[in-house]
Amino acid sequence: MSNLIQMLLSIKNPKNQFIERPELIQGYTEDEIRQIEQKYNFPIHGQLKELLMTMGKCSGGLLFGEDIYI
Repeated sequence: MSNLIQMLLSIKNPKNQFIERPELIQGYTEDEIRQIEQKYNFPIHGQLKELLMTMGKCSGGLLFGEDIYI
């Protein structure tokens, strides 16, 4: 998933602006992931961890708005 942002940009539809603001795509850091795991007593690994580290804080408007909260 490390190339997710580039892949999404390459498939952007110019008519509907599928990805509105790619510069806003932000993920959580390893430390923030550990804090989330401790707070919710829930292990985060695999694809969920990759997703959170790639675009967990803000998807740039990709997923129904700009922010994703846990």
